[in-house]
Amino acid sequence: MRISDAMANARLSRNLSVRELADRAGVTANTIWGWERGTALPQLLNAEAVAHALGITIDEYIGSKVPEDE
Repeated sequence: MRISDAMANARLSRNLSVRELADRAGVTANTIWGWERGTALPQLLNAEAVAHALGITIDEYIGSKVPEDE
């Protein structure tokens, strides 16, 4: 899964509009749109703010799979 798809899925699964998420995370709606379309990538602090607004980790937000402990 592409990072942009994971970001959009995280937002949509919580029934948030782009504007609602942007307001909660302190970024612009255009910023969220750019990330979800894949035309831009977030800086780490912005990704952290959005993940926090969604109640998930950055790894979950970008669709990263963290290896489980063996």
